[in-house]
Amino acid sequence: MNTILKEFFRSGNDINPYVIPAELQVLIERWAEAIARGQIGFLPRSTGDRLLWYAFAPTARQRRELLDTLDGWIGPTFSDLDIRRGELSPNDPFDQSLARLDVRPIRFEVLPRAKPESSHSRDYVRNSLIVLGRMIENRPPSEFGAPRATVEVLDDLAHAIASQDRRLAMECLDELSVTADMDFTNLAFLRLRTFAGVGDWNALLADEDLMHVVRMRRPLGITRAIQHAVYASYLGDHVGSGNASDLRKAAEMHLGQYVSLATDIPASNGSEAIVEFLLAEISGEPSETLDQLVDQACSIEPKLGTLLAHVKAAVEPVKSESEFTEKGARPDSLLPLQQAAMRFLDGEYVAAAKITLQCPPSLQAARLLLQAARSANDLSIAEQVSGYIETNSLRSAIVRADENLQRDLAWLDDRAKPAEPTDWLAWFDSLSDNSAINHSVSAEARDGWQLLDYSVISRVLNGASDEVLGRLGEWGGQFMAAHRDVILASNGVDLVERVLAGLALSAKRSRGVQAQTLALLDDLTAATVGGSWPDDALIWCGEIATNNAAAISASWCVDLLQLGTSLVGAGTVAKQDFFFAVVNSVRQFKSALSLTDLEALGVVAEELNLELPSDFATVIDEDADPGAEYRHLRGQKVVLYSLTESAITRAAQVLRRLVPDLEVDTTTEHDGSPRLAAQAAGADVFVVVVASAKHAATNFIKDRRGHKPTILINSRGSSAILDALRAA
Repeated sequence: MNTILKEFFRSGNDINPYVIPAELQVLIERWAEAIARGQIGFLPRSTGDRLLWYAFAPTARQRRELLDTLDGWIGPTFSDLDIRRGELSPNDPFDQSLARLDVRPIRFEVLPRAKPESSHSRDYVRNSLIVLGRMIENRPPSEFGAPRATVEVLDDLAHAIASQDRRLAMECLDELSVTADMDFTNLAFLRLRTFAGVGDWNALLADEDLMHVVRMRRPLGITRAIQHAVYASYLGDHVGSGNASDLRKAAEMHLGQYVSLATDIPASNGSEAIVEFLLAEISGEPSETLDQLVDQACSIEPKLGTLLAHVKAAVEPVKSESEFTEKGARPDSLLPLQQAAMRFLDGEYVAAAKITLQCPPSLQAARLLLQAARSANDLSIAEQVSGYIETNSLRSAIVRADENLQRDLAWLDDRAKPAEPTDWLAWFDSLSDNSAINHSVSAEARDGWQLLDYSVISRVLNGASDEVLGRLGEWGGQFMAAHRDVILASNGVDLVERVLAGLALSAKRSRGVQAQTLALLDDLTAATVGGSWPDDALIWCGEIATNNAAAISASWCVDLLQLGTSLVGAGTVAKQDFFFAVVNSVRQFKSALSLTDLEALGVVAEELNLELPSDFATVIDEDADPGAEYRHLRGQKVVLYSLTESAITRAAQVLRRLVPDLEVDTTTEHDGSPRLAAQAAGADVFVVVVASAKHAATNFIKDRRGHKPTILINSRGSSAILDALRAA
């Protein structure tokens, strides 16, 4: 007999599971096992002349749904559900231990008690619960929880990265590790890309497989991700201070284990330029190479080039003849293929490929070319290598060689295939022909794609048909993740509206779409809004809410409503229409709403001079206290921080309504401001919405908090803030 049975059939319960009929014993054991697995189950209790049933649910949301179901399934005819609403008795010692569970079970008594009527009612309730239990056990999983294809999970992962929702990103990674057909190495690559995408540099550098990846051949995108982590964790502060000596000392202390990260690919931003130079400098590269890297840094940002020039001047490493002797022959005395191999080992993949392309054809040359092409992940090099192999008839020799070489050839065939998109613009163009879309373009292939600028994105989005926008909404997670900074930097309200249109027209239902919608609305509230764009955005958001409404996403619908109705530039009529669109979408799932959700709906309704439909009021027990879960915050000062005001403003409104004597303040101050410093030092509880905050600001706040609690929220929306404070 499992632990659940031992704990439930104890003192206070007259039922002995050992002496009841065998069929009932099997039924009870099955329900007890379901409860132990985190599923719904029912257990009976007899005390005196009373028969009580306890319904267990794994989450508060499922408990509310189950109570709503029991209302219709058992009803007031045979129970006290309409009176006690399933609450435990605070004066019953048996119930007191159950009340300590994370989710309290629903308790109801079978009525009437007196015989002979009680015999009929007890049989009816037991049989009804058996049927209900079978229906719950056999129902298909929610669309949001059903197994998904790898490409769908990857698209949601990209949406999570684009919206900086770390929690959702980790859930997608967990799902892929269980369901996706990925080997150890690809999962490690994906994990590092995800940490980099959400800016979690500490997690990236702490990953258990990091050094294994550093020592192996890897895509350029992975190399760049690790370089950014190294820069953010070890070098960034010294670059900011402009102290060349401290920067050189930090490089000596931390970069020794990362020397293999050096490449011969030009840096695309300052952090890459800094890391590439310091890796070359501590590796003892010649002065000419360091001068080239200084020039690259100057072309990106002149002051970085000046800083690196100071580092170089302070050390001036010069290779002597003896240094070449220690490593072996001088490069210019080696055969071309040997020179190429040395370039490859030094991480100069493009240079290695170019030298090898001039060598006589051989299996050794093909091996080096394939490895260099894959490591460089450069389309032009891949095409040249493919031509070299075909022209010199090396394919058959490669096919007969080892499996690693065969895999490299398969990669080359896939990379150089002309039918696939070769850049983001070609990928977007492919959306016009649904049959031609390649939804599984690898991350390695995308690493070399140049980002589109604002003008190009604006042109293609505003010129796209509804069909193309719908396909973008269905498969555009990677596009959004790649261009997130471009869209945000542009303050492009028109771009946000078109992406929302794509998500709505796709009719896609997923956690990624939900996270992306909240992020886009959050960004829209921070933009300078004018004209009719916000009204159109609310129309699309109403459709997205209709598409994604479900019991499991009811709280998300409320979050969406709160964000949308905070749009400054939107008209009152548009906000009212949006209110009813969301309320009607969630109406059939109202039992899944928490008391806090209902309170939030009331706040929005009052603000818009509307009334919440009366059927929502029936969800609320007259004796229920929606603020009970926040009473521990009474008399304290809570500060909510985010760079966008919408979610924290709504959360503050709900908190003030739930706990009138709670002082709630909100702030969007940038790091280093005196006001933010004072708020960080003075608050009893400080909440930071990391998904909408700069890393420097988060560290600034932490440094001034001392031992006081700081809550980091990795998702957007008011419900995430309120959930965290509930457990604070």
